[in-house]
Amino acid sequence: SSSSSSSSASSFSSSSSSSSPLPPTPAPTPPPLFPHASTVDPSFADASGGQVVVINWASGLPSGVDANSQVVFWPGTSGVSIDILRSGLSVICPSTEILGAFEGTVRDAAGGLLATFDFEFKRSPTVSPGMVAMSGGDVSVTVYEVPAGYESSPGDCRVVFGTLQTASLGVLSVDALGNLTIPLQATVTAPAQSSAGPYIVYMSCGGAGQGGRLSTSVTYVQMPSLSATTPEREGCKVFSECTALVTIANPPSTVKDVQSLSLAVSGPTLLDGAAPYLYVLTLSSVEMVVRIHLPAAQTADPFSCSVAPKTAVSGFTVAQMTVTASVPVTAPSPTVQRVSPSSASALGGTLVTLVAGWLPVVARRNTPDVTFAGVPSGSVTVSYSDTFATEVVAEVPAVASGAGVSEVVVSSGGSSATSSFQLITPGVTVSCTAGCVTSLAGGSEATLVVVGFPSGSMYSVKVGDNAAQISTMQFSAAGDSLTVVLPGYAPASSAAEHKVWATVTSLVGDASVSAAAQLTYREPPKVVSAVFDSTGMLVSISFDQDTNGGGAPSCLSYFLPTDLAAFGASPKCVWASARALTVTLSHGATVVPGSQVAIILDTVSSLDGASGVGTGTTFTVLAPDVKQAPTILLTGPNGIGACDSARLTVEGTVGRDATYAWSCFDNSAVDAIVRTQTGSSVSVPGSAIPIGAPVTVSATATTFLGALSAPSTIRVAAKSVPPPVVAMTLDPEPYKRSTGISAFASAQLSACAPPGATLQISFSWVVSAGELPLPAPQAVAVASGSSLYIPPGTLQGGQKYHIRCLVVDGAGTTSSVERVIRVSSAPLVVSLLGGDRLAFRGSTGVTLDASLSYDPDQCGEAAAKEGSCQSTGIVYAWECALSSGGLCRSGTGDRAVASFATLGVISVDPSRLSLEGESFVEMKVSARKGERVSTAVARISLADQLVEEVLVSLQSYSATRVSFVGSAASGGYAWSISGVGVGS
Repeated sequence: SSSSSSSSASSFSSSSSSSSPLPPTPAPTPPPLFPHASTVDPSFADASGGQVVVINWASGLPSGVDANSQVVFWPGTSGVSIDILRSGLSVICPSTEILGAFEGTVRDAAGGLLATFDFEFKRSPTVSPGMVAMSGGDVSVTVYEVPAGYESSPGDCRVVFGTLQTASLGVLSVDALGNLTIPLQATVTAPAQSSAGPYIVYMSCGGAGQGGRLSTSVTYVQMPSLSATTPEREGCKVFSECTALVTIANPPSTVKDVQSLSLAVSGPTLLDGAAPYLYVLTLSSVEMVVRIHLPAAQTADPFSCSVAPKTAVSGFTVAQMTVTASVPVTAPSPTVQRVSPSSASALGGTLVTLVAGWLPVVARRNTPDVTFAGVPSGSVTVSYSDTFATEVVAEVPAVASGAGVSEVVVSSGGSSATSSFQLITPGVTVSCTAGCVTSLAGGSEATLVVVGFPSGSMYSVKVGDNAAQISTMQFSAAGDSLTVVLPGYAPASSAAEHKVWATVTSLVGDASVSAAAQLTYREPPKVVSAVFDSTGMLVSISFDQDTNGGGAPSCLSYFLPTDLAAFGASPKCVWASARALTVTLSHGATVVPGSQVAIILDTVSSLDGASGVGTGTTFTVLAPDVKQAPTILLTGPNGIGACDSARLTVEGTVGRDATYAWSCFDNSAVDAIVRTQTGSSVSVPGSAIPIGAPVTVSATATTFLGALSAPSTIRVAAKSVPPPVVAMTLDPEPYKRSTGISAFASAQLSACAPPGATLQISFSWVVSAGELPLPAPQAVAVASGSSLYIPPGTLQGGQKYHIRCLVVDGAGTTSSVERVIRVSSAPLVVSLLGGDRLAFRGSTGVTLDASLSYDPDQCGEAAAKEGSCQSTGIVYAWECALSSGGLCRSGTGDRAVASFATLGVISVDPSRLSLEGESFVEMKVSARKGERVSTAVARISLADQLVEEVLVSLQSYSATRVSFVGSAASGGYAWSISGVGVGS
């Protein structure tokens, strides 16, 4: 040791005594001419672009870098705009075809170099097709990196699908130098999987795993299938249009709206030009509900309805993704819809107009037979006969049996329709002038006025088959007035009301002299259904008739406290209409589909009170035909340190008793952590996430009604330099153009934050149109601070937006959180000026104006109030309905169903319509734009003399004031307002 030391000293000495000059001292390495970035997060990006990259310099933002500077990734490529941060900048990667590592530059507006950074572009593997059946199938996989483990096991490379792998690919292709040929393409058979959804795909050799290489995914597709077919209302009947709800599980991902669907219908014979169509009611990745409108079937064959995507998912055919539903068609018994007049002389000669529905099609070719009290009419003329009804005018024959209650029968093609008809003694009439409606119990008094009976007559009265007591009689030349105590009535079957004839017979002279008037026996209201709404937040209780209910009474008026508790701690009861009581559920509700609830009806009667009050009953709450799938958003940090945990939480309007399902398709360890959880949040430790290999966590929610949400996903990456742990909270969906949206970001330092990190955290927000981030200068909105508010009117309905929040701590370490939201299309607002009105039935023009209807997605509420809204693309359709329930028809010619121009303003000519016996018509306008349809109805009451047209319309409104404007030629206005809450 000492010798060695001596030798060394000697050598050194010899060298120093030499005449040769001393070697020069090495010069220190010169600093870079331009600042080089200390951190780049992430340090690489996929060549497809669109990723936000944050670049920081240890000494702060380099001199000269400003908002006009640009980042040039590859030399010779175009610069990219930047956003300035505290000690660096952020930039959105462009797409590129050039792969590999390089030194990027930051340049000023003139192209001068200001700073540099290291970066790399990689390309994720590709799989074609990207979707396969659950049974698997052949796919082509291309990788752009040497697979992990290739160096040690070049002959044992396989493609991994989730946790399953293919057979060995054998000897792979190499170049002349023995290097693996990149890109590497292999055709393999994707293995079968047990559940649908995305699965990670990568290539690995010798069981080395992913090894930091990029991966891709393939989606296993469950074929669409029919879940349910539900005919609406009374179902489909011959000669009548109808609708049916069709529920389809696992709709194709290519279906975005009604425009991407096709409908084919076969089965019954249809009229020429009649075409079916459909609307999409709900659509998610797990379920779609469509409403199919079917034209009037001319035969009783079932409809076969095939719903298909216009474009199939890649790798599949349209035929594979077509779902067919069968909708039955029934042929109901013919019915008489109208008889006018409903009584006539037994001597015959009176012309009676009858409208019959559901007669067979032969009625259009052959004149129906009509009988009165079994005696055929000698003269029957068809006014019209079509899909909807047949109208005939028949002459009453002489009926030998004389006066009394009988039947009129309309027959055609072996089918017949029957209605009661009163044959009267000529010149003898009975009319009911008071108390004409009563309860089944009877006991009330009615006033009958009889005219034409023999002078000094004494009378007997029968109501149906029961004798009625006459309590008083008053005689006069104008007619005798009888006060009758109405007997009880026992109907053969239950109905809201029963028409019963009151027959008055003279007891003096000819006992066959009689006449009759119709009375109404009304049953107390009955509950016909109790159904959850689509959200499960409200139960609608429907009655068989209009009731005396109204306003928002205490629920204790209808439920005992023990029964009311099923609806929660403080439910609210509101009469949505005279026939529907709605109960809004509150916290603690336990009612579910199938629950039986007792209701008290001792305060509920018919609207006129004549029925008397009801009795207690029990109803079963039913699930809705259409269940609204919950919309959820998975929130949490996008980046954490290895010593942190990502707390992921499901947000949204899910409701009570929801269950959650969690999964992670691209990391089996994380999947094992989250898959056993059923709550609304989970924690993922950073130690389970490999550095540089982000994981995708997915969650779904199922409501107590059984509605399943579409999956919501979030990507979480573990970073070598622990960033602040950031989470974003958004207002719950739905998002609308007319309402503002608030977002909040929370940040805390990593548990293993580097020295120098402080809570001096800055936030910057950028809202971009579309699903990808854009630089701040191209943004829809930008903000700083921990919260973001997007004012109403900023975002467009039906569009998607990318929201990102970038957080920088005191040490310059950055973290970001990103979300994509969709702004829902708002319903069209239909404004029918003038409202309900009174018009002369002989008027030649009643103007209906819906031209101020508007699309809230196109212009806001304020513009609509001001009258400056000019919505485009709205198509109008009008329909006229009679008070008797049929459709309006022409009063001349072929008596065709009335049609109107497809304009926003039309003129209705009552004088040209067949309105005999009608008290009003209802004009319905439908405004359509794409798949959105809204309607409004105006009732036109018919007067037998000229009336002045008075119109009322809404002028403006606010939270504290509502203004109306009226117009009338004569002026002299008097105003009144009524309705629920007025005067309270």
